[in-house]
Amino acid sequence: MKINHLPLLNGDEVSARLAELAGGVADAVAELLNRHDDDDEPPAIRWHSGDLRLPAFFPDEHDGHDYDYLIVDGDVIVEGCLAVSPQQEDGGIVVLGRLQADTLICWGGLVVRDDVRIRHAYCSSGNDGAFVVGGDLTALTLVETGEFIHVHGDLDARCLASLQNFVQVDGETRCDCRIDSAQSEDLIKRMFTPGLLKAFEGMDHDGQHIVGWYPDDDAYLACLRQGRSPLRHGD
Repeated sequence: MKINHLPLLNGDEVSARLAELAGGVADAVAELLNRHDDDDEPPAIRWHSGDLRLPAFFPDEHDGHDYDYLIVDGDVIVEGCLAVSPQQEDGGIVVLGRLQADTLICWGGLVVRDDVRIRHAYCSSGNDGAFVVGGDLTALTLVETGEFIHVHGDLDARCLASLQNFVQVDGETRCDCRIDSAQSEDLIKRMFTPGLLKAFEGMDHDGQHIVGWYPDDDAYLACLRQGRSPLRHGD
């Protein structure tokens, strides 16, 4: 699939289509697309009609993806790793259906109208992006280190690690393990392979020395990209 071969739509065309298709995530989609309002040039929006199936989706510095947003009017099924906006600081993907992927690395905005099923997900955009799910989210691990996450339905996960922000779930949350602080060293190391983690030292608001444990960007992302489990004892 050559994303650059998909048609480019202007703002009016996109708005008209989204009015009929976005459903309960319409506000989240509008907020994502409006991030370019102050730019001199309108964002480049590519549209895919129908379901999109890919072996993997991991743009890197060697790919010339000339678009800001990809909107899929259908389901997205990725057999391997799905990476969102590694090149576009304000870019993102909108799925007007359900999303299924083996692993997810989210550096930008990702809005899914229906359910999401992922084995392992890592979300970190420096608090610039949002991952919004209109239905239910099912994952073995969901790790957040600087991303707004909003699940309109239920969240089922073996391990939910929200290390910087609060994950908003409108339905029920069912987790075998929940980690709400990067300072939970024992719990983090018990759940995740220690070699994939990195310690960051700092000071809290009271001037006390603290150590936070986060996924090491190189090691953890390589693990997900290769389809391996980050869990200490495997899946």
